[in-house]
Amino acid sequence: GLVGRQVADLYDPPHAKPFLDRYEQAMDRQETVSFEEYFGPLDAWFEVSAYPDEAGLSVFFGDVTEQKRRERMLDGLLDTTRRLMAAAGRDAVADIVVEAARDVLDFDYVAVRLYDEETETLELVSRTSTVVDEMPKRPAYDADEGNVGHAFSENQAVETAVDLGSVSAARYLPLGGFGVIS
Repeated sequence: GLVGRQVADLYDPPHAKPFLDRYEQAMDRQETVSFEEYFGPLDAWFEVSAYPDEAGLSVFFGDVTEQKRRERMLDGLLDTTRRLMAAAGRDAVADIVVEAARDVLDFDYVAVRLYDEETETLELVSRTSTVVDEMPKRPAYDADEGNVGHAFSENQAVETAVDLGSVSAARYLPLGGFGVIS
């Protein structure tokens, strides 16, 4: 248990320092402190309230990791929306969509194919570096060919098992009449 023990003795000081500083503040001032802090060893965010009294310090933790992830995702999507509104051209839009899927949604394998009216194909215009490195030769598809073509022509998402090296499942999402993100 923690009763009668020094908190600093229980945690790795570099990771615990922000917490310990706040606990000391609560004890020195004899005032309640509340804060949010990231704790690396658990890869988690905590909402913390520390209540001092003559006998010591009562500390309550709440895990707010999912809330922080949602906030990060919403901020990223808002930033992506701003960038999309300022984008010049279809290729720039495709690059922004790929970056957002990678950075905001944490997808490593992302590709955007845009519809070319002249050739009636879905041409690969942007992809993550992981796709470039691990799947360097990605085909163009006819507008009704394969899972990519089905997602595009039917304007509906397609999810399926695939055998692409380290990728065993894929999702193809239509981008209206513009193309498909994989």
